[in-house]
Amino acid sequence: QMEDARELWESHDIHTYDLGFQNQCRCFADFVVQLTASVVDNTVGDVKVRSSGNDAAKDVANVVKTIDELFLIIGSAIDREVNELSIKYHSTFGYPTKVYIDEQYTKADDEMT
Repeated sequence: QMEDARELWESHDIHTYDLGFQNQCRCFADFVVQLTASVVDNTVGDVKVRSSGNDAAKDVANVVKTIDELFLIIGSAIDREVNELSIKYHSTFGYPTKVYIDEQYTKADDEMT
């Protein structure tokens, strides 16, 4: 399924786009950061906090990945046979709309959503 989605994404030849990105951590309490980012020529540019429109702090902005980077992360998770992997893809363009990776069931805070 991932390869079909990647081929669909690549068939559209999109290299510049805006995206919404949400990073969730289940550390001490559910912590969710919602961001918007501009991607130009497959490089993440401006990253803003969705709720305020302010620039995201650099350490927070670094979690934003391009669509191509997300496909690499998903492929790597498949190769490593992670404990849990759940992905949804956009039906028209093929890009991942939701990615959940849990590396090891017994390891805390290794999840990526």
